[in-house]
Amino acid sequence: MKRYLTGLSMILWLGAVGLFALPLDLGVKGGLVFSNFRFSGQLAETWKNLVSLRIGAFASFRIFKNIYLQPEFLYSRNGARFMGTYDGAGAEVREHLSYLEFPLLAKMRFSLRDDFSLSVLAGGFGSLKIGAKSVVEYGGESSEEDIKDEIKPLDFGVVFGAELGWKRWVFDIRCALGLADLKEQDTSGNRVYNRALAFMLGYRF
Repeated sequence: MKRYLTGLSMILWLGAVGLFALPLDLGVKGGLVFSNFRFSGQLAETWKNLVSLRIGAFASFRIFKNIYLQPEFLYSRNGARFMGTYDGAGAEVREHLSYLEFPLLAKMRFSLRDDFSLSVLAGGFGSLKIGAKSVVEYGGESSEEDIKDEIKPLDFGVVFGAELGWKRWVFDIRCALGLADLKEQDTSGNRVYNRALAFMLGYRF
């Protein structure tokens, strides 16, 4: 076992050294995310998009002429909102799920005119839950409940989108589809997944 761990550590170390020897761009980005839940049952129509913020940093390694590997570190708030009526009055429920998100993207960049570039990107992500709350507004009053124990600690899924670059500025649109059931216990038989559409502006140093 010790020999196996030593060999694995050497492979990871050599891989990291080789990766950081490649041409590298570092940057920061942030923007808006329109998130919702995706259900395995018939509840999707009752939940609407929740608009939140997403911010973080990225590193872009050029591994071939126009092929890049881009790991990212993001703080993201996902969730959804439900609007209905109770005793004849309007009610709204918002579920806010906070994550540290780690996308790993492959990106193909095409040079355009006047310092513009267009990239297509695809990859996956893993997320670590750092908070979850439910906010209920009814009858002019608001209440908040911690639902962290009801949400699984990890999420993962796929990402795809496009990026427009101009000099050191980048603007990307991406869609993320979660593949992990979010709820710790759901007796209804419905599985619940994250989904999000994000618009982010970034700057490469």
